[in-house]
Amino acid sequence: PSFTMANPPSILRMNSVPSSPMAFAASHAEKKLFQMKKEFLGNDTDSIQNNIMDHVEYTLARTKYNFDHMAAYQATAYSIRDRLIERWNETQQYYTEKD
Repeated sequence: PSFTMANPPSILRMNSVPSSPMAFAASHAEKKLFQMKKEFLGNDTDSIQNNIMDHVEYTLARTKYNFDHMAAYQATAYSIRDRLIERWNETQQYYTEKD
């Protein structure tokens, strides 16, 4: 199942009013970026397999027909790292807002 972030970072809350056109542009861009990444990577088998194959192709620059055990291991490690980083960043944001 997918997980959604409980609360957006404080700079992205809808009730904040930008103080200048530049602040509006920045807050608008931040809101758009937040909406694009509002869900975590999936933890289901298909999502993980697709993510591993994406890392084989894009991170390791190999084709799905031309990779060995080491490339499979590296792509799997990158996929796990991606999920850990997402949750680490969400945890950090939670405690930053709580303090």
